[in-house]
Amino acid sequence: GSPANGLGVTGRGYITDIVIDPVFHDGKRTLYVSVHRGYEDTADTDNLGYGVFKSIDDGATWFAVNNNLTTSSGPSGRFLDSNSYNVIKLKQAYDSAGSALYACAENQGVAGTTATPAGHHGYVAKSIDGGASWRKLTDTFAQNGYYGLDCAAMAIDPFDINTVYAASSDYRVWFYGDRVFLRIEDRAGGVQFHPIAGDGKFDLLANQNFKGDDGWHFLPQSIAVDPTTPGRVFLAFSSDYYDFSMGMGLYISEDRGTTWAPFDMQGLPIMGIHGLVVDPYDTSRLYALTNGAGVWRYGAPPPAS
Repeated sequence: GSPANGLGVTGRGYITDIVIDPVFHDGKRTLYVSVHRGYEDTADTDNLGYGVFKSIDDGATWFAVNNNLTTSSGPSGRFLDSNSYNVIKLKQAYDSAGSALYACAENQGVAGTTATPAGHHGYVAKSIDGGASWRKLTDTFAQNGYYGLDCAAMAIDPFDINTVYAASSDYRVWFYGDRVFLRIEDRAGGVQFHPIAGDGKFDLLANQNFKGDDGWHFLPQSIAVDPTTPGRVFLAFSSDYYDFSMGMGLYISEDRGTTWAPFDMQGLPIMGIHGLVVDPYDTSRLYALTNGAGVWRYGAPPPAS
């Protein structure tokens, strides 16, 4: 079980992410966690106890905040159609108008081939009231006959909390480059989608495949943003085969994900990266969590204390 279960979140599923509100409310911290159902839990039929949970008392007590992430079409209000039980990422940011909380959910084995919730497609959802209500931003996003977004990674633009970056790992649409990375802008006139340009085989570079084939099993795993440089975004890849030679490595964009280039991987023993962090105190320094080779640093070491 997860250590968070000891705080009374839920006894089921996986705790996949946590957000700690930087603002104290009544002298206490507000926390959010995402609880993922997992893939082997086939005996679980009610899907209760998953989704997004919130605490307003430093984690002493928790309650679900899944309004609009669930539907009523399933028995007992089960989280069937909208995949609230597959939330894997949570992010929060503040500006002068308040806070924005985002949830990123993946597919559960069924492609979103229609615009209706029955498609079981993943999504990016947004809440501006602390999770009391959610609005799915990607349900109307359609490319190549698929709706929604099988979300694998997410990050908020540090200069605009109404812009969020998301990456997809949906096998069914991997031949289409415009579904690997998506910039989502939530504007007064509606949600705007800015997918990367693909050439039919999800190339981030104009005439270069990541591996020289159709790339069936390369997965975007992490998105990191530079909090001091507008437009700078990093996208890290891995592989669902545990073969380090098939890793994807790391790419960088200087224009909010419109164009990409390979990032310097010299010195890294493998290219499979499943987590990436930009050091907020020195953004020339990156930390990469690899698939089997530990944690690696790019850039000079931090100064001695």
